[in-house]
Amino acid sequence: MVALAHALHRRGHSVLLAAPPDFRSLVEEAGVPYHPVAQAFSTFFDRTRNELRVFFEAFKATPSQFEALETVMADADAVVGGMLQFAAPTLAEFYEIPYFYAVFSPCYLRSLHQPALSIPLRQPPQILHRMLWGVQDGLFPLLGKVLLRERQRRRLGPVSSLYDYLARTGQLFAAVDSTLTPVPPDVGPVHVTGLWRRAATGHLPDQVEEFLNAGAAPVYIGFGSMGSSGHNRLASLVKAAADQAGVRVLYPASLLKGSSAPSPATLPVPDLLHDLLFPRVSAVVHHGGAGTFASAALAGRPQGIVAHLGDQYYHGYRVEALGLGPAPLHARFLSHSRLSRVIVQLTSVANYASCARALASRITTDGAEYAAMIIESAVAAAAQQGAPRDDPRPAGSARP
Repeated sequence: MVALAHALHRRGHSVLLAAPPDFRSLVEEAGVPYHPVAQAFSTFFDRTRNELRVFFEAFKATPSQFEALETVMADADAVVGGMLQFAAPTLAEFYEIPYFYAVFSPCYLRSLHQPALSIPLRQPPQILHRMLWGVQDGLFPLLGKVLLRERQRRRLGPVSSLYDYLARTGQLFAAVDSTLTPVPPDVGPVHVTGLWRRAATGHLPDQVEEFLNAGAAPVYIGFGSMGSSGHNRLASLVKAAADQAGVRVLYPASLLKGSSAPSPATLPVPDLLHDLLFPRVSAVVHHGGAGTFASAALAGRPQGIVAHLGDQYYHGYRVEALGLGPAPLHARFLSHSRLSRVIVQLTSVANYASCARALASRITTDGAEYAAMIIESAVAAAAQQGAPRDDPRPAGSARP
């Protein structure tokens, strides 16, 4: 979304990025105006691998989403939503402004030709897809009561499918690369834009540089926003796997709670831009999130996936299909011996490294520019269809 904001800004538009508070520093450091929405994104995933609980927590945040977005969307020319935001489509409909929804993995699109979202099966029977969609739609009236009340309060019609509400209310962006994650043919109208990426700036901390220069390229192991109730246990598991595999390892300092015995072969690191770090490592072991998957692929590095939930199983299967690494592990069954086995495979199987290097040059990263052009066209078309809506702000102020 920051990449899209930059693309729109380069084309002369003012942009406001509304996001949970744990993304504030990322957005503001990128020079994009920020507005807080709901609670921290990480709380949706804290210590759970249960998608139903994630949806439940997101639906509970619906009132705060409406409260935060009501004022900032009232005079906007367009809105682009993503992930688990539920207020934006309703407010866009109420204010009669173009609405777009962005997905960053094809597995969020309903299709019979890909693994089912959240189901750890590579080729599930089609009946399983339909059952899953039926359950999602069936639970929506129960979980989405607050959303339905907000729509009724604005005299808008009811909705019966969360998927149709989020993805089909307006235009749909698949911010993906067709080589990495091809969009199936049965998903309906969608703009396949290519990846939305922003240029990496800055440099690695001196301590990280010293570690990188002190020996063979290490392996990076990290699980992104996936919470863990046993952080120190996971750090110990990473260290044990590194010792067993005989490699050096970088891992997130967030896995440590309190002090830890130093190790010459492992280094805990702060949150770093993957595009700066990944080209300096030999392989990446991660949770399988869309962004981390793309960053490792762009760096031309082999990958190992430890899937927790959601789209991560799908990206694990794509890693295997593209020859970038072995079959994914499941977080529930993670052990230091299994992790060590993956590390050894990633650092010793030459084909993984050669496939990763060959793939990196074929990935498209200008998708944000393409999406910005589509948004511009939709705004222009909306303006031509009728008189502009009343703007409550003073003349001369720019619309976001």
